[in-house]
Parts: sequence; structure tokens; C-alpha cells
Amino acid sequence: MDMSSSAYLSVARLGRERAPEIAELLAESFREDPAFVALFAEVPPGRASSYRTFMRIWARSAFRLGHSVFGIRDAGTLAGVVAVTPPGPQRQPISLRDLPLLPSLLLGMRLDVGVELAKAVRRPREVPRATPEISMLAVSPAHQGRGMAKELLQAAHTALAAGSDNKQVYLYTTALGSRKFYEKQGYRLAAATQAAGADVYHMVFNLPTTQGSPPCLSTL
Repeated sequence: MDMSSSAYLSVARLGRERAPEIAELLAESFREDPAFVALFAEVPPGRASSYRTFMRIWARSAFRLGHSVFGIRDAGTLAGVVAVTPPGPQRQPISLRDLPLLPSLLLGMRLDVGVELAKAVRRPREVPRATPEISMLAVSPAHQGRGMAKELLQAAHTALAAGSDNKQVYLYTTALGSRKFYEKQGYRLAAATQAAGADVYHMVFNLPTTQGSPPCLSTL
């Protein structure tokens, strides 16, 4: 047996105290993403302070906005994370607590690219505003190729489908490889946009019909 398989690792709910750890995972996972490479002048190899500030805000905002966040830990290290929004329109991701971080964030960003991307990643008209969204899915480079992304995604689908009226889930990605991965999991392309040379793929998935209560998950 392959004991390194993610089948031997459990998905568990993450608490907001894990936000710094999640931010580090996001920074490592998305350092070669086309959108972030276009947006931040010093992303490779992902050490620019503005880029990492963005990830800190992203991780903290997920909890502040009530997203359900799940993770997989391997040998004490957070190896993968997924987050899903509650149904309905989302609030603004920037809070008063984040305001002191904005100068350092904006300093390393290409603002014209940021404006383009903000328009391109807006939810398309084809996707109802009430549809919940996969707001992050990341597996660290050291743990990729072990099925963790699929397992995390399935956990998010199960949590959404159980005991709710959710029919679909939405996400967008700017990486062609990610688009192909999501298509293999049953997602379909709802719309496509482009900004700063990066393609944005807006995708939806029909959730399975599940009866009963949401799954009981431990907390990491």
C-alpha cells in the first residue's frame, strides 16, 4: 500500500487561529499563478512583502466573512486548505483591522493590473448571486500529486450539500491546469474573461443530493 496517500489523512475544520498558517500555505501555493505573477512585480519565488500581505488579508477575511474552512495536515504541517462561502452576497473582504496593511500591500502591486483583474473576476451573470463559492483551494507544492485537492473539494461539496438548499457551487481560477482539474471533478465552464494576459475561468458544479445533517468533522 502507498501509505503516503491522502486517504490516510483526514480533512478537518480549521479555526481562525490557523489564519497565519493558512496565509503561508496560500503564499507558497499561488506564487506561480498567472494572475498573481501579473499583479505583483516580485512574486517569484513568493517572498515579496506585498504578496504575503495579500495572503494574510485573504486568510483572515475567510473567517471574518463566515467561510467554512477545512484543511489536511501531514506530519504536523498544514498541507492543503479549502474554504467555501455561505450562500448569499458577500461582504467586502477588507476590514478596519486590515487598513494599516494597505500601504505595504499597494506598494508592491501593479494597480492598473489590479483594476483589470477586479473586473475580470467578478461573478458573471450566468451564476446567481446566492450560489456559494469555493473561495480558496490550495495544496502546498511539496504535497501535490497525492489527491489532496480532490479530497478537500469533496469535503467542501459534502458540507454544502448536506441539510441545505444549495444546488450549485461556483469558483473561478486563472490557471489552465486548475481548470482541467476542476473539469475532471465535474465542473463546467460558465464564462471566461481575461485581464492583464491572464485568463479567468468561471466554473460551476451541480451538488449531489444529500439528506441529513452536515458531516461531523474534527478541528485541526
